[in-house]
Amino acid sequence: MGGKNVQNYVENHFSGQKTDLNDAQALAFLAQDTQLRTIKAKDVEQQKYASLTTLREQYIKQYRQTIVSLKGICQAWGLNISKGISGKARLKDLIENHAAFPEELKESLVDMVTHAQTAQKALNKITKTLEELAKSDKVCQLIQTIPGLGSICSCRLRATVGDIKRFKSPKDFPAYYGLVPRSIATGHNERKGKITHRGDRTMRSLMVQAAGSLVNMATKGKLKSKQLTKWILKKQKEKMPWGKLVCAVAAKLLRIVRAVLISNKPYNSKIAGVAKCSLPKGS
Repeated sequence: MGGKNVQNYVENHFSGQKTDLNDAQALAFLAQDTQLRTIKAKDVEQQKYASLTTLREQYIKQYRQTIVSLKGICQAWGLNISKGISGKARLKDLIENHAAFPEELKESLVDMVTHAQTAQKALNKITKTLEELAKSDKVCQLIQTIPGLGSICSCRLRATVGDIKRFKSPKDFPAYYGLVPRSIATGHNERKGKITHRGDRTMRSLMVQAAGSLVNMATKGKLKSKQLTKWILKKQKEKMPWGKLVCAVAAKLLRIVRAVLISNKPYNSKIAGVAKCSLPKGS
């Protein structure tokens, strides 16, 4: 069971006094809770995919932080760096030739550029590794048949899904990644709040990015799936805010992932969105 469940139980029942006895009592009581979801340990393959995708996110974060800090410092000294990649490629030359920089500062700024380039090379290497792993994995290949989901999303899903059959309802799967609205009910008044933000943060971020790209493709008429395009355009006509629309598309993609993995068949745009009772047997 999750460590947070035990921690919350100790906090509420034992005033936060963490001892071995209190932990044991918390485990004993929580073991009798029929509604508590248990956690299954990852196998070697899942742990491999999870570790690689986590490292990739860390390198992205390091690269962005370094570049943003570098641009801010350079701008303070009168050197504006362009947003394009060409500007980043010749950063060292720009810094070394800028007369306003003190000599003591130039060396440190060049080291920052080197650090950013090293992080970018490591990022590209891990991305290629994940792409190669996705090509030889059947689950990843099934997931990649869904529009908007590539090798990175499929690898992270491969690491976090586990047994897909444990999600009894299509709504349970997006709820597992925190992409459903929070329900706030008091008496006879019930309303929906922001998304719950539960589950794997990296996977939720990747799904939101994939959903955003799908919305842009559907708006430009470049999305091949007619059912998804029709549904997205309908929500846009209803003037659904961009953030809500992207989260809704991400949740819909996860429901499609669940259907694809349970049926063990690639995504078929012709039958997507069609009621199961209307389909011929074996579809």
